[in-house]
Amino acid sequence: MNLYSKETPDYETLNKSVNIQWEIDDISNFQKLLLLEGILIRGGMTYGKIYFNEMTSQLFGPAMNRAYFIENNLAKYPRIVIDPEVIKSTNINVDHKCNHEDGLASINYFNFPAFNNIGFLMSIEDSEGSKVFNEHSNMQFKMFEKRKEIIDQGLRNNLNQSSIYDKYNWLAEKHNDSVSFYIEVYNEQSEFMKLSGIPKREQEYYL
Repeated sequence: MNLYSKETPDYETLNKSVNIQWEIDDISNFQKLLLLEGILIRGGMTYGKIYFNEMTSQLFGPAMNRAYFIENNLAKYPRIVIDPEVIKSTNINVDHKCNHEDGLASINYFNFPAFNNIGFLMSIEDSEGSKVFNEHSNMQFKMFEKRKEIIDQGLRNNLNQSSIYDKYNWLAEKHNDSVSFYIEVYNEQSEFMKLSGIPKREQEYYL
């Protein structure tokens, strides 16, 4: 897995890039699990100086201020935006870990983990490989069903609240994209896992 640009980074840049990659993986898994519990989060991921006071449990510093600015002004949807300066300064390649829109990179928590490993299992022509692949598919379907249910309910419950409805509509688009990706990679007939007939808000609510 190539995390870096063609230029050879120094040790500090290399170490920073590896740590950021681990953080992206961990945050992606947390977001995925929280969404399945109906908990939506958004935030900003940056790198810099920060201070934590153990006595008062206070957290502050320039990195904290920057993360707050990104969350409050750039994230908008239930996503964690990675500071463009972090990507630029570390030369990290986040294409396979992030969504890219609005000129920003945000952590992708919609695709199921271990796609590459499962793809390898598909090439194993024995009962054990088939068993593991089938178990993975069942887990995937259950995750899609649960996520679909939560997003659909969120849309219907917020038809008169535009700011919240728009966030669930964004989630619906991401959910459908991830289902399409799954279908394309595994040739699965899983269109029923998509959100269709998304409830639309009445026009007067937009006024």
